[in-house]
Amino acid sequence: MDHLEALHNVGVVHRDLKPENFLIGTGESSNTIYLIDFSLSTQFYNYIANSHVPYNETHQLVGTPLYTSLYCHRGVSHSCRDDLIPLVYIFLHFLRGSLPWQDVQGTAGGRNEQMAMLKEKTKPYQLCRGFPNAVATLYDYLMLLRFDE
Repeated sequence: MDHLEALHNVGVVHRDLKPENFLIGTGESSNTIYLIDFSLSTQFYNYIANSHVPYNETHQLVGTPLYTSLYCHRGVSHSCRDDLIPLVYIFLHFLRGSLPWQDVQGTAGGRNEQMAMLKEKTKPYQLCRGFPNAVATLYDYLMLLRFDE
């Protein structure tokens, strides 16, 4: 996705990727998908100092828990991989019609923790069953990326 790549190329992560933050153009732009709502975006890389934000496990969850990465559920600072993992969740949500952790009930904190536990327990082959192997391979690859990759 060119828009997300462009955002990452300037050292910024979106932090709230969800279907509602994508718009499809009309008319001559009907082949264009737009990325919107940068209210939670933040810098992850400083090109002047040539440095990535430091790894940290004390962050509060931001964004939409349904699509956020397990790393963010666990308090890890947001990096590029945490913008890419939600894309797979969105893609799978469209293909499957739902995600295994979608109907979790409870208060915000308890619900977020339950979602994180389900994300952790759900194996890629279960989540991607019935779809091309490339989907599970992509998911595995993204989950193995280091914080600064």
